[in-house]
Amino acid sequence: MSGDNILTCAVTCTRLSPLSVLYIEVVPTTSNSKKLKLFSLLYTLFQQWTWFLGYLKHCIPALSLEDHIFISDREKGIAATVPVIFDQSIHLHCCQHIADNLQQRFGNKVRPLFWAIAYAKTRDLFAEKMKLLQVENKDAHSYLQAIDRKLWSRAYQPYPKYGQNTSNIIESLNGAFSDIRCQPPIRMMDSIYLYCMKLIYDRAEKPQISLHLADVPWAKYSARLKNSRRYNVFPSGNGIFQVEIPDTGMKYIVNLSERLCDCKDFYEYQGPCTHAIAAIQRQGDDPLTFFLNQYTTDYFRRTYSHPIIPMSIHDLATSEVKPPTIRKQAGRPRTTRLRKGQWSRKQKQCSNCLNWGHSKRTCRGQPVSSGRRERARDWLAEADDIETNDEENSDGSDDSTDSSRTEDVIVVESDDELSELDDELFNELA
Repeated sequence: MSGDNILTCAVTCTRLSPLSVLYIEVVPTTSNSKKLKLFSLLYTLFQQWTWFLGYLKHCIPALSLEDHIFISDREKGIAATVPVIFDQSIHLHCCQHIADNLQQRFGNKVRPLFWAIAYAKTRDLFAEKMKLLQVENKDAHSYLQAIDRKLWSRAYQPYPKYGQNTSNIIESLNGAFSDIRCQPPIRMMDSIYLYCMKLIYDRAEKPQISLHLADVPWAKYSARLKNSRRYNVFPSGNGIFQVEIPDTGMKYIVNLSERLCDCKDFYEYQGPCTHAIAAIQRQGDDPLTFFLNQYTTDYFRRTYSHPIIPMSIHDLATSEVKPPTIRKQAGRPRTTRLRKGQWSRKQKQCSNCLNWGHSKRTCRGQPVSSGRRERARDWLAEADDIETNDEENSDGSDDSTDSSRTEDVIVVESDDELSELDDELFNELA
């Protein structure tokens, strides 16, 4: 597998009335999603996924290689088109959307169990976490089993994903465009173009701390290097070492020849983990030579070495196409995203009486400030009790029970009369 061709694409669709805007992010290995190091590659207004992805393949032929990964939110149009256009690439599912679906269908308890399964580094740990989900909710386990585990789990991933298992990086880009995304289409495209032009210039001119690694990989490496100094390393030969953590007694086998470690981070991020750094230093080599080329400062410079040429929209030919007529809705326009299931109302619990269905503000069991309000509250409570008792009596009293009670009374009265007759006959005979 060639390291120079590794590239990860996150695909998502953001609905912006009246048009749909698609953001494609190609994330180089020198970037870090946590630091929001976004490299904006392409943006467009689209109508059909087939047309857009076909044109994307025409513009960037490298995306057709085997070791490229697309991550999307399981949207039906994307799921059906990506395997057709990019038959050599791999189309994975966003774990964030799978977690939202599980939570919406099967409750909040299955969400943390799913993330433990998704982040499981080994297949044994994956099977163990799946059993816990099956014990908690069998339906959620069956739902997750129906999705191919290679498309979302780390234990069965075919290629390294560099820690990317969601399309959340697109939401970060959407937040960066929050001030300009509501503009008219042409003006919005021009604003995004200017944003990308300034972004590439700033990163091209930004000084880097190290001459070997870019700033973000260098910060990660420095933290791992500090932690590796307290590990115990035992060489075995042929580039194989056993690294022991003194605090916990955990042991990891590191293979420097194949660049593998039991923690799986060496393969996932294509850079030495903490255990590998300790083994490399024990061998007497430089850990910086085990990093992928995309992490180096030189590669970072070459990534942003091509500036975006300024352009103007004032010379565009006028068109007779008018923007669609939009009916203004009541209230303030919403700018934040609604997560799946967020619109469903949750039942409230009162912090005063701990009962469900109301809040502390409307609780009838809390102290009141005046006697009039207290009498009104007691009157409402008595009215509710009377209505409840009437409903219970009306539901519990039917014709069959009344007739049975009447028959019991009649039988008792007849038994008393027979006992009185027996006493009179006994006295006469005596």
